[in-house]
Amino acid sequence: LSGDFHTAALTTAVVLDRSGHIICDDCIQQCATCAEVLCARCDVERCPVCAAINCESCGRTCAACGGRACPQHSSRCPVCGDEVCHACQSACAACGVLQCRSHLQADNHLQANGHVELICATCAVRCPGCQQFTVHLGVCTTSGQRFCLECLKPCTTCGRLVGPGFYYVSPLDGKPYCNTCRVLCPHCGTVTPLLVTCKTCGAEGCPSCT
Repeated sequence: LSGDFHTAALTTAVVLDRSGHIICDDCIQQCATCAEVLCARCDVERCPVCAAINCESCGRTCAACGGRACPQHSSRCPVCGDEVCHACQSACAACGVLQCRSHLQADNHLQANGHVELICATCAVRCPGCQQFTVHLGVCTTSGQRFCLECLKPCTTCGRLVGPGFYYVSPLDGKPYCNTCRVLCPHCGTVTPLLVTCKTCGAEGCPSCT
């Protein structure tokens, strides 16, 4: 005889799975839900959420990824009604309703840590300033209209929050000023956040004219 000889451990005990397949202890698989003994030929899959083994009878096939999840890790999406595993669902950051991730959208407002929240169509509001969706809104003190926090600016002079169209950015310092606080230079007609008084004659004007 030629060739290498390989030794293998002798099988001392075998078991029948529920389908009548003979398997050894090393090949036994067990459904995490019904605890039935199975083998690899019995169509077992691991849950995409917890990686536990599921048999064909107990597992729930996800309509999104096609995986088979444990019953407790799968539920019907309230939007489309499909049975979807929880690995393919996320909760809306505003209302907390779990649903398919494809029904959610990114909030336009970034969190302080840079995290992007996912929000559902029911909670999302389109900002009239930037046309982006968000749940983080504030009210313009001039118009009374809601804008996202990205569009609202605090007036440098009075500190009030104002939305697009109700403030201007001064070319002098690059800061926002609400329409109430801005003034016109009586000499050049330039919009300016402040008037400077001439020390000689007492006349007022923008910094460029005085």
